Parts: sequence; C-alpha cells; structure tokens
Amino acid sequence: MAVNILQTKLFIPPAQANYIPRPRLTALLDQLNLPERKFVLVSAPAGYGKTTLLSNWIHVQDRKTCWISLDESDNQPVQFFSYLLAALEKIGVLLAPSTKEILKMPSLPVNETVQEILKDMNAFVRHFIIVLDDFHLITVPALHEAVRQLINSLPVNASLVIISRQDPPFPMARLRASGQLIEIRQGNLQFTTEEAVAFFKQTMSLNLSVEQVAILEEKTEGWIAGLQMAALALQSNQDPEKFLQDFSGTHRFILDYLIEEVLNEQPERIQNFLNYTSILNQLNAALCETILDDELYSYAVCQEILKELEDSNLFIIPLDETRQWYRYHHLFAELLITRLKFNNPHQWTLLHKRASSWFDHHQESKLALDHALKAKDFELAADLLEKYVIIHWRTTDLSFFLTVKHIPEEILMGRPALCLQNAWAGVITGQLGVTRKMLETVQKKS
Repeated sequence: MAVNILQTKLFIPPAQANYIPRPRLTALLDQLNLPERKFVLVSAPAGYGKTTLLSNWIHVQDRKTCWISLDESDNQPVQFFSYLLAALEKIGVLLAPSTKEILKMPSLPVNETVQEILKDMNAFVRHFIIVLDDFHLITVPALHEAVRQLINSLPVNASLVIISRQDPPFPMARLRASGQLIEIRQGNLQFTTEEAVAFFKQTMSLNLSVEQVAILEEKTEGWIAGLQMAALALQSNQDPEKFLQDFSGTHRFILDYLIEEVLNEQPERIQNFLNYTSILNQLNAALCETILDDELYSYAVCQEILKELEDSNLFIIPLDETRQWYRYHHLFAELLITRLKFNNPHQWTLLHKRASSWFDHHQESKLALDHALKAKDFELAADLLEKYVIIHWRTTDLSFFLTVKHIPEEILMGRPALCLQNAWAGVITGQLGVTRKMLETVQKKS
C-alpha cells in the first residue's frame, strides 16, 4: 500500500488481568450476536473506560476483529482507507487487485472505494468486527459519509463498533428505529458503587469502606479516571478521611488536584520521566532514552520504568504483544503536557526536537515532521519536508505534502523547492493567490 502502516495502530489493547466484570455492559455488547444488530456506538467524554470496556469484551469473543486506533492524520482518505484495508488483511480478508489499485488514484473516489471494500468483505466467510477507536478525531465529511455507507451495507457476518468522545454525524434516529444501533453512553459507563468497591479492592488494592467509596463515587459521578486518580493518591495518603473531606470540584478541578497528589508521591525519576515523555503519542525505551538524554535514564532503566508504570496502573497502555511500545491514556497525557508547557516551555521545545531527530533517524518522516512543527523549529521542519517530500508525493500522501503551509513565508522564500511545493499546495486548496506569489518568488531566484 502507498501509506506507511504503523502496526501499533492496528493492535487490540490487551485484556486486563484485574479488570472489573461489568455484565450490564457486556450484555449490551453481546447483542451484536443478533442478526439485526450491526452497529455499536460507545460515546462518552475522556476517562470513562470506553476502550478498556471494548478491548476486554473483544478478547473473549470468537470473532475476528479489525481494530484501528485513529488519530488526526487519518483525516486524509487515502490514509484512512489504507489502515482499514491493512486491518482487514490482518484478519484474513482477501483484497481484490481493483481495491488496492483504487488507492493509487490521484483523487481518491470515496464512494467507489467503499463499494470495492464491501465486495471484499462480502467474500469473507468468518464473522468479524471492525472497531474504530477515537473516531471523534475524524472530521472530514467525506469520511463520515464513507463510514455511514459501511454501516448501511455491512455484510451479514460483519459488525462495526465506533468509540468516540462525541456522536458522529450519522442519522441516529433512523438507526435506532431500524433496530441496528446499540448505544453505550456516559450514564452506562459510570461506575456504580458496587463496581467502584470492586475496583478499589481488586485493581487498586485498597480496602475502603462502602461508605468511603460511596463518597468518592458520588463526587466523581462514577467517572473512572477520577476514581483511578483518587485511588493512586490514597495509596500513599496517611489521612484518608481528610483526603475524602477535601476531595471536591468539577472533573477538571478534580484531576488537577489529583494529578498533584499522585505525581508528588512519585520518586523524582518517575516524575521527570512522566512529565518529559508525555509529549510522545507512542513511546518505547529507546525513544525515551533519546529524549531524556540523561545518564540516569539508560535504555534498561527506561524499559524498567515502563514496566513499573504498567504494573502500577499509572495510565499507560501497551501497543504491542511484546510490551515494547506504549502510550499514555490520552487524558493523563493532556494534563501532563499542559503542566510541562506552562512550567517549562524551553524543555517542551527541546524534547520535541530530540523526538524529531529520533524519528528521522528511524525513517518515520511524518512523526519527525510533526515533532519539529510542535517545537516550532521551522528550519528543521523545512529540512524534513525537502528530504521526504518526493517519497510522499509518489504515494499521493497529500497530508505530508500540504504541511508546507505551516512553514513561515520568510523561510520558504529562501528555499525554491518548497516555494514550488507551496505553489502546488495553493492549487490543491484553491488558494491561487498563494500559487502566483510562490511562482513569482521562484522566478526571481532563478
């Protein structure tokens, strides 16, 4: 395929050994075994255990599963469909040559692509599930329409699950009326007091009274992220009664408060590790060693810390079977990043430059460019564009090509090749004034 596929995005999160059974929710998911039920929407804000619920349920099913962890870069149709096809191939779906060829077309016909994919799916005899995680990051209307088409025409042996922080722009009323839709929402996902008691005892090894748990459950409204942070804070707290008395506020204030409680109780080496590696969407020991750039954080130490964080339930999720690649829970990472940018903006920039260098060395051009732009090192970003643009142009990767629009004009003016690239970007996006200006600049330089 044209797109460089990151296998970590196709990895099904592992089942948790200490997961709290939630039969009232799995009973809803089990309805996918009914022939008329084809589509599950799991929609709730961050920190409600959406992905955890689905991954634990998937691991006890006797159905092949395509799991795609989406991100903002998947808003490009070629990339979105490339990942969908890679996920289908991974479970054994045979793709017709015409399906693969359609992705090479300069202007991808979305409707035709969906029809080709449906033909290949119909030829697959096994029952299977497609899971699109973090679907709220997909904002392109053409892709919303493509997924709506998939839902309407799914083969009898296929089901689709969407995990999202917000409802997709689909005709929900019609899907409900037709009996195709299973909905799991914030109210369903909130822990009950009984579930919270089991969570504190089994998962977090805390023997709180039912009354104490009820206080936390009431104040967090069953919000799992808040309960987990409270549990981490209580593990090292000498006065739980005072903690419960002080514990109040909205979700955002609760997390701000709890993250201070949790981080302040960690050893300094763990605090630094969490703060500095929070900039990474995916991390392994070698990458962490590079961006920390400190003899205290050797490869072996970084590997040890990652394992320690996983064992401590500290909001880290493995991305492969061998426990080499991880990511932080999105909400946890967002909070750490906010603190880092506010408290240490210079370190924020330096860390992104180091990450960019590591990904460039490993030929991960898009990730290298992304970190260079986050560091606002536009000279470095321009260097990476010039280095890799031909490769991405050949594979019709427009998202990489159009990144040139983020480079300041004063830097472009000294780079004729990027001026031409920006001129083409102007044609593609309908900004012909930019095209004329860039071509005039190149003429003057020649």
